[in-house]
Amino acid sequence: MKKYRKTMIVKIHNIDQSQPMVFDGVDNTYVKAGFFCIVRREKNEVQKFPMSRIFRVIEPYNPETFESEPE
Repeated sequence: MKKYRKTMIVKIHNIDQSQPMVFDGVDNTYVKAGFFCIVRREKNEVQKFPMSRIFRVIEPYNPETFESEPE
């Protein structure tokens, strides 16, 4: 039986872009040393973006909106 993780969709809008970058399957986000970090365990990576270039970040506030096990 396959286990399902709760992940989220995060949108990062940089100050010099007309459309936000969309990241699916995000497990966690955090800020460290002036960088906004996105953790995606499925891809075994952490992506870092300088906070000085970010205009807006959109991520779900309510964990109930995260992806869950399919019906």
